[in-house]
Amino acid sequence: MSKLYKCSLCNSKKQINEFYLRSNGTVSEYKCKHCLSLKRQDKYQTDYEKVRECNRKAVSEFQKRNPDKNSEKVARYNAKKKNAFPKWLSQEDISKIKSIYKLCRAISKKTGVPHQVDHIVPLNGKDCSGLHVPWNLQVITKDENLRKSNKLIEDIVCS
Repeated sequence: MSKLYKCSLCNSKKQINEFYLRSNGTVSEYKCKHCLSLKRQDKYQTDYEKVRECNRKAVSEFQKRNPDKNSEKVARYNAKKKNAFPKWLSQEDISKIKSIYKLCRAISKKTGVPHQVDHIVPLNGKDCSGLHVPWNLQVITKDENLRKSNKLIEDIVCS
């Protein structure tokens, strides 16, 4: 029969596999996994709204101060996620991408019509996939972009 360990939270005796272990195989805390899980859930519930509000404020302030940086960052993240942001892209190309997002923001502000940066060849197209590179980006209205969706428009690519 194996040795039983007593949980300091629920005072019940349990097998060693019901405790978190150190790398050397000894019990790290005399609190069972179940009790620690309940404790974490309780802490999460009590702090959830506070942490969420704090994060929301920080993100909102950054987005208000840097709308073009935020848009570019989100697009780059999504492109990386889809392996569409090539590693061989130069700093000059990255600067061009940033300037396209700034231009989009400026056009939207000047005209009052929402514009978006569109990938001419979609990153996740049905027949082919493009890259997140400056020569695959264009500024179009939000309505046009929503109509285009994730399709390759032949007129644009072939002309």
